[in-house]
Amino acid sequence: MHEENGREQALPHIVWIGPGRLDKILDAATWLEMTRELRDLGWRITLICSGNKGVESIRGVEVLTFSYPDIYLLRQLVFHLKVLWHILHSSSSTSVVFFNQPSAPWVWFTYQIRKLNRHKHPLYIMDTRTVPMEDKETSSIRDRIRGWFYNHINSWANTWVDGQTAITRRMADWVKIPDQQLWGVWPSGAN
Repeated sequence: MHEENGREQALPHIVWIGPGRLDKILDAATWLEMTRELRDLGWRITLICSGNKGVESIRGVEVLTFSYPDIYLLRQLVFHLKVLWHILHSSSSTSVVFFNQPSAPWVWFTYQIRKLNRHKHPLYIMDTRTVPMEDKETSSIRDRIRGWFYNHINSWANTWVDGQTAITRRMADWVKIPDQQLWGVWPSGAN
């Protein structure tokens, strides 16, 4: 909370969709340390990732986890349906939905509901942390499909998200984020 014009104002509430299991990935600091820092500044952050316990502590950071079956496409469907349910039920108190490319097709549905209701919030911000790097001659079909997906998600996001962030300015240029949509550049693990 902070004082503004003699009264307390709540800082924004961010629903942040993490990439997979933050207790298992090497670059988890990107999500965990930034969440810790923003919470220390008084922001409300609901960091969501996959897991089994509901609310759990990962490296001292409280995270909301949703379970899913360990079947490739089914896990994305089940996880994101739970995320959508959470967004829809918390949208009146949510200022920002922050997500990466794999979540874009799913959160687009809640963005459309926001538009239908003519609400200005929550804002939808996509964060780009990766680009396809497959070798077209040696990559598997699965890798080529993933590369196609990332390329198209980046182009598609330019048509509907409220803003975007990227890991570097070079990556923002590579995926062609329009200047007016680029809200920030921040490296992984920044605090």
